[in-house]
Amino acid sequence: MVIRIDIASAFEGGIPPSERAYLSDPHTNTKSVQEPSPLDHLEVTDLAKIIFEEIRLRLAPRGSRPPPLHPALKAALAHDVKTLASFLLRSTGSKYRSLLDFKNILDLRFALADQLPVSEYEPYLKSQGYDDTMARIVANLAVRIGRQTVEMAKCRRSVVAAIRSLSDSKCRKTTAKKKAIFLLDASRNYSAVETLFYEVNKSPDEFMRALRAIADSGEIDREQIVEMISEILPALKTSRGPKPSIASATHEFLLQQLGRAYTWDEAHGDFRDPFTEAARGQFSDPCFSPRAAQRRVRARRRLSSQNA
Repeated sequence: MVIRIDIASAFEGGIPPSERAYLSDPHTNTKSVQEPSPLDHLEVTDLAKIIFEEIRLRLAPRGSRPPPLHPALKAALAHDVKTLASFLLRSTGSKYRSLLDFKNILDLRFALADQLPVSEYEPYLKSQGYDDTMARIVANLAVRIGRQTVEMAKCRRSVVAAIRSLSDSKCRKTTAKKKAIFLLDASRNYSAVETLFYEVNKSPDEFMRALRAIADSGEIDREQIVEMISEILPALKTSRGPKPSIASATHEFLLQQLGRAYTWDEAHGDFRDPFTEAARGQFSDPCFSPRAAQRRVRARRRLSSQNA
């Protein structure tokens, strides 16, 4: 399941498949895709930052400061905004016209929000400051991120092992090339590599460029790889405990997005807050507990503050 958000929040589409295929990964089969003309890297980066910030602001409740983004969402958005920025600059020829087109695309995507599935989370999100449209969007986005987090958890141990092996002096060129291609596939399918970097507030861009170089030629700058991996060591620890369910991972995303904790009701000996009740209704799980999601959010905040 690919998380690619494609323009904003929980929407699909907006970028032509040919453009997406060319820009996502050079190891994708692109024989039928005509190579686009080169773009100014700094101009693409600048426009991507503006688009990223605009989406981040829209995803926050009205009147609230945008919270730190969940690593999986940040990884997916970072990919999508670069792809979108490249597409807009190539199709319009100017940053100003690109921004106008982006606003039109964003407005169109938001206008189609009523086509998204109704969610049990919507009443709670409205109570936290979202309007009807954004409540629908964020609720659907949360479930997508929840599914993405579960998929990432399944392959995390293999991804971490592959990253570590690249820094091993005994790793041969042929093995390194296979590991790099595996990591690029995991990145394309699950944003797996980028998510690890964003968990410790590091940019994955340099590492991704190194992976593509290894996958293309097998050549590896071991010293560079070791240095980059040393910066994300806290994210390379893998838990042997149970993997999160989609319900728990979805709840975790919304806890981070809203900055709200669960509420224990002593009289009933249960969590009776509207947020937990929404999760139970969404996933038809009357016994759902928010404890595990809250523990992971707290652990991520500690890790993030240590690496700020």
